[in-house]
Formats: sequence, C-alpha cells, structure tokens
Amino acid sequence: MLNKKKLKNIFLGFLIFAFYLFLSAFYINFYKHNFFSSMFSPGGDQSYFLFFLKWWPWAITHNVNPFKTNYLTYPRFYNTAWLTSVPILSLIASPITYYFGVVFSWNILILLVPVTAAFSAYLLFRYLKLNYFASFAGGYIFGFSTYEMWELGGHIHMVYIFPVPVIILLLLKRFSNQISRKSFIISTAFLMVFLFGITTEIMTTFVVFLFLSAIVFILYNLKNKKILSRIYRLSFETFFAGLTAIVISFPFVYYLVKGLKNGINKPILFSAKWNSADLLNFIIPANFTKIGGDFCSRFFHFWKGNDYIGIGLLIITIFSMRNLLKKEKEEIGGDSQFIWVKPLIFITFMILIFSLGPYLHIDGIITMMPMPGHLFIFPPLNNAAPNRFIMYVFLLIGFWVAVWVGNIKENTLKSEKYKIYGRYALLVLSLLLIVPNYTAYVWGKPNFNRKAIKKFVPKESDILPIPFSPYPYGQGALWVAGSNFKIHMTGPNWGFQVYRHNGRVYKMLNDNKVSGNFKRLITGYCLKHGIKYILISEKAHKKTMWESAFNKMGWKSKIGYGIIIYKVILR
Repeated sequence: MLNKKKLKNIFLGFLIFAFYLFLSAFYINFYKHNFFSSMFSPGGDQSYFLFFLKWWPWAITHNVNPFKTNYLTYPRFYNTAWLTSVPILSLIASPITYYFGVVFSWNILILLVPVTAAFSAYLLFRYLKLNYFASFAGGYIFGFSTYEMWELGGHIHMVYIFPVPVIILLLLKRFSNQISRKSFIISTAFLMVFLFGITTEIMTTFVVFLFLSAIVFILYNLKNKKILSRIYRLSFETFFAGLTAIVISFPFVYYLVKGLKNGINKPILFSAKWNSADLLNFIIPANFTKIGGDFCSRFFHFWKGNDYIGIGLLIITIFSMRNLLKKEKEEIGGDSQFIWVKPLIFITFMILIFSLGPYLHIDGIITMMPMPGHLFIFPPLNNAAPNRFIMYVFLLIGFWVAVWVGNIKENTLKSEKYKIYGRYALLVLSLLLIVPNYTAYVWGKPNFNRKAIKKFVPKESDILPIPFSPYPYGQGALWVAGSNFKIHMTGPNWGFQVYRHNGRVYKMLNDNKVSGNFKRLITGYCLKHGIKYILISEKAHKKTMWESAFNKMGWKSKIGYGIIIYKVILR
C-alpha cells in the first residue's frame, strides 16, 4: 500500500513531468500547429527519419527483410543497420503511425524528446536524495540543454538519451545492493537494447565513458577493498548485461558486423577534426541561443551551437565542486560519504576536454593544437562526433548544479537572506542563458500528396525526385513512404555510400545545376537505374530551370497536387 510520502513523490513527479511537457510544447511551438498536417522541421534528414518510421513496421508485416532496402537508392540495396534508421523508435511508435499517420507520429516523438531526457535525470537526482526543486533544475539542464535542443532540429537519433540517466540510476542502485543481480542485468540489458536501437553512436560512447569512469574510480579507491570489490562486481554484471543486450539485438548486430566485412565503414561519416566543440562556445552563445545568440554571432563564427554551457552554469558548477571538496576535507575517516567527489570532478573535466576533439577549435578556427581527443581516432569511435560528448557533460553539470541548489540555504544565517536570494538569482539567470532561440524552429507541410502518386505513378515504378538532395526541402524519401512503398526512389547517396558511383549526374543533381550535355547525361542515368518517372516538387529550388530542362527532353508531363511528373521515354 502506498504511504503519504510515496503518494507525494508520485504527485510531484507527475507535476514536474507535466511542466517539462509544457516547456517542450512552448519551446518547439507545438501549440501553434496541426499535428496531422504540419511537421516539425521539414526537409533535410527528417524525410529519411519519417521513411524509417514507416519502413520497419511495413517491412516486418510484409515479410520483407528490414535490414536491407533499395527503396531509397534503387537499384542498390543498402544495409539499414549502418543508417540512422531508428528501429526501436519506429516499432514503439508503430501504433501511432498506423492510426494517425507518420507525420503525427514524428511530431509526438519530437515533443517527448526533451521531456523524457529531463524527467529521467530528475529521477536520478531524486534517488540521490536531492530535493524536488534541485532535481527539477538538474533535470531541466540535461533535458533542455543546448545540445538537446540544437540536435532536435534534425537528428532525432541523437536526442532520445533518457536511457543514459536511467542506466546510471540502476548502476547506483546495484552498487548499494538495492536491487538484485537479476533485476539489474535484465533492466540494464533492455535499456541498452533501446539505446542501441536508436543510436549506435551514443551507445558506443556511453560504454567507453562508463569504462573510463570505472578505471578512474578504481584508481582512486585502490586502498579501499570494500569499494573496489563492489566496483569489480558491478563491472562484471554490467558487462554481462551488455552481452545480454547483444544477444537480444542479434539480428541488428549481425548486419552491423556484415557491414564491417563489406568495408562499409571505410568512408567516415563524421570527421572528428571538424565535428569538435569550440572552446569559446562553452561561454559565448551561438545564434541558436535566445539571449545573446544573435548579437554574439555577429562577432564569433561557431559552426554549431550545441556546445554552449554558459558562464552562469560553469560558475555554479565550480562553486558546487569547491563546496563538496571542502566537506570531504573536513570529514574524518576512510569511509567518507564524499569519497566520490574527486573522481567525479576528474570525469567531468575529462569528458569536457574530450569533447574538444583531436585539435583545439577557437572561434571556428582549427588551431592544429593536438588535444587528448586523438584517443578517439580509432574504430568504431572514429565515426563519433566529439562535440556530441557534451551531452554527458550536461548530465554531470545538471548534477553539480542540483547539489548546489539543494544546499543553497546551507551555512546561511536568517539575517543573510540576501545571500540566498542572490544564489537563486544566479540560478535563474544561468537557466535563462541556455534558453533556445525557439523562433528558429521551422514547421511546414510535408511536400507529399498520396493522391498524386496514386493517380500518375504506377506501382513498382522507380522515381527520380527533385530536389534530389534532402537539403533544404528534398522529401523524396517521404514520397516513397507516403506511397506505402509502392514506388522506389533513385536518390542521393546516404550514410556511408561512396559518392563516385553516380559521377557527373550525381554532382549535377545534388548541386542543382543543369550542365550543357544534360540530355545525354540524364538519359544515361535513367537507363542505368531504370527510372520511369521524374517528380519535381513545387518547392524545388530553381524549379523553373529543371522544368525547362526536362521540357526540352520531349517527355510527357502532368501537373497536379503540387508536383510536376515527367514520364521517362528512352529511345
């Protein structure tokens, strides 16, 4: 039976979850748009994510191998395990996708991203005996960080990160013997499967940082046999949970390994040299940040804006670390309750430094000054972007800030209330400094109409979509998914594919330029790939140029539902 304390925890937890949900809806402007007809952040990678939200349920229910598809790169098959195909999200959202459509499903998933991340961190901090407000503030820092809100604009596979705090929570519970070995292994394994089925990048880096953190704690506690034995036991059980996760995910792992054998990992998707955090961006906002972002972007040239922590949060973090080091020093005895402070401080700065990548970046300039991030140049970490390590830093900063907030009234006399007010003011200012520039989020109607495909394009046809590139409005992948996979698409290369195989035609289509020998090139391309129809969106950049070029081909065209459709005639 639930006692009053548990009821209070549930009730306040529900209120905090609801408030996180309100903030998410406000920041992303959800209340202004129709979930069914308008989609968050149209164009770019998003059309591929919508494709995969439909692909996995459709492939499984139609006895099609979901790990191989040629619907995006016809006639070539591609290994979906090596794409950001989000199988777990796709399967979880499949009932919503089936009944309400893929656009509605996408919007709901986006809405829940910061909420789930923030609330999972809140639960972690509540377990650590921090008060409700402190845990709320720490959860907000993690779930609504500049990392999370920036990546939300295009990379849904990098923002469903709530398993990270929950796995840490399970690790702490098991360390304290509050859950059984069996419960820990099963729960951790399924969370790893969830994370693995959304993003192999975060799963890989999380395992690496867990391993490095274990080493740090072991080295710091070499003389404490009691702590060491618990760390060794926990490491073994975590390893076993990882093996269990691999077994559960065997089909996915099999195709990952198969991709490695085929050399699919040779071209590097992300260059650590370029995708690294900028040192100045830690304290100076980019244009994605609401307060000061536009002003600072006039003088500074950060490539991305997801590294911004803000001077306020950094100051509070330093204060929190200093206070806890003082307490550790004051405590007498080997079994100090603050024995974790120094290792955790080291881990915080270690990950922060690793996020700077192999070379130091200052104001968008690669200084070629070597950094410890060179350790991550080996497979499989060579495909990880160091600037995304900042996600772990935000979780740690959320913890340090939550501890500081929890002790905000400590050692303060009633006559010194101004100090308490000043500390709360610093906290509020620090949180305001990381508020995203929510006006930068774009909504739009998906550039697809099922009626156009159904009326003008026969089943099993291969189409060439224009815009060819997914940026900024190319939605060819969405056309294929929207047709319920009745058509194929010969589109741009995706993921690790080698760009050379499409040669000059690929470059022409991708660069949005019509070359002098357009007729010969496009005819040969259509013949090679078996293209039957050309679909030009009304939103295509240089639409008139493409329309004029294809009209000269003498191919029959039909216009309707916002799409110009040319039937390819090869003589």
